[in-house]
Amino acid sequence: MGGFSARDIAAMAARPLVKGETVDLTGLTVTAPLDLSGLTIGNVDFSGTVFTAPVLCAGAQFQGLAWFKNCRFGLDADFSACVFHNDLRFDGAQAAGALRFARAEFRGIADFDGARIGGAADFGDVTCYGSLSLNAAVFEAAVTFQNSEFLGGLWCGKTSFQSRADFRGAEVHGRTWVREASLGLRGDDAARRALVRDIRSFGLRWL
Repeated sequence: MGGFSARDIAAMAARPLVKGETVDLTGLTVTAPLDLSGLTIGNVDFSGTVFTAPVLCAGAQFQGLAWFKNCRFGLDADFSACVFHNDLRFDGAQAAGALRFARAEFRGIADFDGARIGGAADFGDVTCYGSLSLNAAVFEAAVTFQNSEFLGGLWCGKTSFQSRADFRGAEVHGRTWVREASLGLRGDDAARRALVRDIRSFGLRWL
């Protein structure tokens, strides 16, 4: 684990936020469960880190930048009810297990471009003040966005929803972009219309 225990990593991540300073936790291999639940976290960069055990972050307050780009999650990862006060970078991440962001609050941009999620994904009751970007992301199992609100738009260009995608009760303020997105085995206009059918849009839809 690069010389750091899971407890060491949690302590480092929970250092007070200092402008211009980022806790470098990149490229690690974390083999024990990492529990950041309820912690207040400053600027953290986990880019390229491999987690072979569950990651538990429920209720954490990420006060600065939160970078998980190109991470590998071998089991479940729980970010439910987290508050991201700045941008979240989850682009290029791979999650083999369930991924939970239910009731999370994104106050910056939430970037999941190119992510690949193997297990069920829960983005229900999310509030996103920036845009939620899922460009070229792949959801192999069912994903829900029920009752979520996207104030900065929703970007699903080339997103692959290989199973069920549930947007019932979701609201998008701004652009809803689903060009070249696919649902199940279909990537035609009818599939994209079905994908956004339950979204209440307050801006343009791009199919």
